[in-house]
Amino acid sequence: MHVLKRRSALTLLSASIAFASGVAVPSFVYAEVSSVSVRYYDVPAGALAQALNTFAAMSGVYLGGSAELLSGKRTLGFKGEYSTTQALDLLLLGTGLSYVQGKGNSVVLIDPNAVSTDENGITMSPLLVESGRSTTTLGKNVLSSSEIESMAGDTSNLTDLLKGNGAVRFSRSSSTSASSASMRPDEVSIHGQSHYQNSYVIDGMSANNDLNPGDSEDTYSNPISPTNLSMLSGSSSQSYYVDPDALESVTVYDSNVPVEFGGFLGGVISSTLKRYDGEDYLSVKYAISKDEWDEMHADEDLEEDLADGDSIEGEYTPEYLKQRLTLTGAQGITDKLGMTFTASRATSAFDQSYVKNIGNTVYGKQGVEYDDTVDNAMARFDYKASQNLDVGVSMLYGFWPEDFDQIRQKVTDIAKRNKDAAKNRGTIWSIKMVEAVTSDKVLPDPQQSNDRILRLVDSISLADVNARLRQWLSSPDRILYTQAVGGKAVNIGSVESIDDIFQEMESRPLAALQTEHVVAAKTLPEVTQKGTVTLTSRNVELGVSRWSLSNGDFLTLLDPTVLAERYQIEASGEGTKSYFTAVSAAGYHVKQGSTWAEQIAVQMSEATGVYGWSDDEFQQWRKDNKVSLSSKQKAQNLVYRASIDDEKIESLLGLYHVNQVTPHIDHDVYDTVMASLKRNASVDVVRPIEAFSRRIAKARFESNNVTLTVADLAPLSLEKLEQTRQKQVALPVQYFIVSRLPESDITALVEQYLATVPRDLSASKLSQSALVNDETTPVLQLAGNRVVDLSLNTEPKAEYRFYAYQAVPWSPSAALQLTYLGERLETMLKQRLRSEVQGVYSVRVGLELNKETNRAELSIQYSSAPARLDDLATMTTDVLAQWPSMVTAEWASEIQEAFADVEQNRLANDFDGTLSHRLELSERFYGNAQYLNDMDELSLALSEAKLNAFVEHLSFNDRVIGFFRPKE
Repeated sequence: MHVLKRRSALTLLSASIAFASGVAVPSFVYAEVSSVSVRYYDVPAGALAQALNTFAAMSGVYLGGSAELLSGKRTLGFKGEYSTTQALDLLLLGTGLSYVQGKGNSVVLIDPNAVSTDENGITMSPLLVESGRSTTTLGKNVLSSSEIESMAGDTSNLTDLLKGNGAVRFSRSSSTSASSASMRPDEVSIHGQSHYQNSYVIDGMSANNDLNPGDSEDTYSNPISPTNLSMLSGSSSQSYYVDPDALESVTVYDSNVPVEFGGFLGGVISSTLKRYDGEDYLSVKYAISKDEWDEMHADEDLEEDLADGDSIEGEYTPEYLKQRLTLTGAQGITDKLGMTFTASRATSAFDQSYVKNIGNTVYGKQGVEYDDTVDNAMARFDYKASQNLDVGVSMLYGFWPEDFDQIRQKVTDIAKRNKDAAKNRGTIWSIKMVEAVTSDKVLPDPQQSNDRILRLVDSISLADVNARLRQWLSSPDRILYTQAVGGKAVNIGSVESIDDIFQEMESRPLAALQTEHVVAAKTLPEVTQKGTVTLTSRNVELGVSRWSLSNGDFLTLLDPTVLAERYQIEASGEGTKSYFTAVSAAGYHVKQGSTWAEQIAVQMSEATGVYGWSDDEFQQWRKDNKVSLSSKQKAQNLVYRASIDDEKIESLLGLYHVNQVTPHIDHDVYDTVMASLKRNASVDVVRPIEAFSRRIAKARFESNNVTLTVADLAPLSLEKLEQTRQKQVALPVQYFIVSRLPESDITALVEQYLATVPRDLSASKLSQSALVNDETTPVLQLAGNRVVDLSLNTEPKAEYRFYAYQAVPWSPSAALQLTYLGERLETMLKQRLRSEVQGVYSVRVGLELNKETNRAELSIQYSSAPARLDDLATMTTDVLAQWPSMVTAEWASEIQEAFADVEQNRLANDFDGTLSHRLELSERFYGNAQYLNDMDELSLALSEAKLNAFVEHLSFNDRVIGFFRPKE
């Protein structure tokens, strides 16, 4: 008898709400469920998925979350009159699930064991990447199906899934308000290579677009005009806009790329479609986003542009409607054959108008209506031939006649309109000619170009297109991978010699099948000794106590329930988390010795995990105990942080204890990491932009030691690195713990796991207020003014970089003021660009208070046409001279109100996590808990008077300026 298992999927109706200055960026926001109204519920016991649908129908609440959370779960059911939150708590009782709530009437189900919180909100732990001993993890990042489904936000295409990968850099246009309506995937760069140098693979088949992939300018920011002959909506590096719902996993290789991939200079984004695993299911999802649900904030000078949807680059989309319907499922066909399928349609309708101007002179406006559609239809068949052999076949559909006709008609209509418009070559044509001359670019004749497009379109048939598609998909996977450093010539031989290589490989016998690897369950070594902890002070009003440990370490302990009463934060009680931080002076910027040794020793120790365990054993232990301990090393300190369920805090402290008392490095980890570092260091090819960045770094810090060399690695033996690591863990530590557990329980664990770690008290000076190691120094930009001017760029564009600092003692108020002043500065620079300078491609501004150096650090970066570079430098100097005029009463009032909302949400959603971060800052810089006592006064720092008093002292006279020009 064949039994079919079926599962339901939750459906989320998502509203996109944007908050920005000048432009609007969509973001999905969770809303708070009203718990005031009381309803009568009658939800029977049974499958949780069915019960949730019943609850949603009764309560009117929108439910969302991953369908995998519901698989196999049941509810006890309930009956009676309850508020919404009470009913939801009863419904989820015993399931292990929880939920996130905010304003409005929507709820997202979560697994609380897979969620961590910080000041920025909710983070799904599967996105955290930690080093491990496995040699296959270097340069490789894998997203599983559960991680893909758990990602927050509008993940409507493949590259949206890569935003948590540090090696992937997104196009600067991805943060503009054009993304409100655009459905084109962002272009990405891996380790600085061009976006069209990446390799996209779906189930082993190439998904690269070979039709002018470098022309990725979309028509939303570069509208179609008589002089713009780019492809419709620009080209793209991807041949398919893949729906993430169809994917089982996504693997990104940014280095150490396997030999089967080739034909690229960047990285590899390899996707696999969902496989049939014996379980039948059907899921329907619908998402909608429209401008009526957005809240856009703009400066008064930009309100008219925003209303019309116009700017220099046509970047605004104030009116739009986006919809997406996705059908995914799996179905068994026979006992051995099954299939998975995905069909989706995403549409976006929006209007824009464009203005061409130079200075204050306007040269006409053009309106464009867009109606975009992205269709996906994919299927995969999986056949289990035997116990040890599975065969899978993937299919991505060809073009239907109506698809082909629609696209061809669009191209034809646009080409004809361009021809008609080209008959009147007025001011816009003159502007284009000037831009072409100044940028040294070819300006094609629009009539000739569009005639050529029309001839080409008429010569292409649907049969031609689908034949080419089938040819690509049915081509054998024969890949010969070669590479040479520095553009050296590669002799790959003749066709016959290559065929001989493949034939020889095919004749080789397959290796024996590997047996299943069983991971042994491990337990941490038992700690039998105990130290002591002594109370040194207590602040009852704040719930803060300070303790000294018998090994010389210190502990600051905070009970958040005390401050929760002051801020009227409801204590959740059950299912709470504890927050752990350990700070030592084991920074990497040492006066004597190797800064590289300090960093590599920490990283190899972390990759080792528990010395004596295999990586599989360590990862299995972490998974079973739900423990994640992260580390971050800076110039003068080393910090360990973790948030953990209260019942698992002993496991966390036990892992930290092992990390400190057995700081050994595994031989395999040492060999693998050193081989990779030496291989990278031996490459002597330096790209022009890297040479420019190194010159900038040398001008800022007067150091040549910014790039790891083979000579740096030579003395770093395993013994040397273990000695370095042992010296690091001997330094005293200051701990911060925020927990709702009884104080006696925490101190007992501290006596067992923390007070028994041996320390060398002569290694550093430790006090309750600071950790000081005389052997390290901060990384500081040098005083004075320096200019770096290089003409090395091989592309016809230029870059301007500005780095400056000013001494500002750290305080919460100063840090907050600089954050908003940085946003204000960026807004003013963009306003000047719109009115005075043409040919600017991107602008980035950063202004922050570095708590490690007590300096306000300012960075400004432009990319532009070469002829505009010196104008940008002059304009930047002028704007920086106007700090006092940046502060107005209206702006101060606006940011005060905005910060009040942010602070209220932060405390409501992550009260304990916020206290943990601020407790650490307060104790390190004040020596007491003053910051916690003054939190409700933070917004006062944003008053007009205090902002004016602050900016009066800003000058940023110590500067390094860089000019990166095209090669002459």
